[in-house]
Amino acid sequence: MSSPFRVVASARLGVESSESAEAVHLLALALQSTLVTPVLISRLCSTLSGLLRAERCVVVEDSNPSDPSFALVKEAFARKEAVQAEGGYSLICAPLFAERQPEGAILAARAAASPFSPQELKLLATIAPQAGFAMHHARLYERATCDGLTGLPNRQRFSVELEDAVSSGGTFSLLLADLDNFKDKNDVYGHAVGDRVLAELGSLLQGRLDPSTCVARSGDDEFVALLRGVDAAHARDLAEDFRRSVNDRVFDADHEGIHVTLSTGVAGLKQGEMASSFFARAADALAAAKRAGRNRVETAK
Repeated sequence: MSSPFRVVASARLGVESSESAEAVHLLALALQSTLVTPVLISRLCSTLSGLLRAERCVVVEDSNPSDPSFALVKEAFARKEAVQAEGGYSLICAPLFAERQPEGAILAARAAASPFSPQELKLLATIAPQAGFAMHHARLYERATCDGLTGLPNRQRFSVELEDAVSSGGTFSLLLADLDNFKDKNDVYGHAVGDRVLAELGSLLQGRLDPSTCVARSGDDEFVALLRGVDAAHARDLAEDFRRSVNDRVFDADHEGIHVTLSTGVAGLKQGEMASSFFARAADALAAAKRAGRNRVETAK
């Protein structure tokens, strides 16, 4: 299928001019601000979109031949340059590499009546190598801080995401969930069964929440979820819904088929609150749920 765009210019990657020094500095700050890949991409695209006055700015992470921009991304990788194309839109695209391995591509677009300038193309070419290495390091960090059993982030990585979220401000809630009397289940059924239950529970929790939610395994049989843009009342409803789904489910059905229950503490972020206090209040609420009889949800004060 032929491309709907025509390449009109290109720029060598990594060439910086004094005209773009301030813009490059702003983009570098965005790239250095986090090791959380989705947040890194969001901040890069937001900053770049503002600097370029782009209507759309994305990081393309996989190849999709049905995407109209596929041919342009392919062309950028073939040239190993930032390229500009005109068609239905004005587009600029730069491939991202780290240690010669592809990490994706940055693609920005705006109306054809307002084409990107040579300086804007050069800005994208300048920042692309830094962006490629930043994404590479973030992905290495994600793999290094991934829980081997569930595939979820571990407590170390969650702590980074929590600190990052709290420092950014906004509305957040925490769900801290713990399986009830899980040691007894392990003693009766064995750790292989327990491990399968934990993996299934992690997938269930992650699947029932918004994709932007950070879900992590924070302890042996403890899970935590950081909900963005969700207040404590809504978070409690989500926690209660999840508690019921666990209570009604038969886990490890293909093998032993066992029943487990969950206690959950919920906390909403207070204005000016530190991440450690935020987490501690969720933990206190979880402890209150345990004391009150387990298999229940409690909200922090």
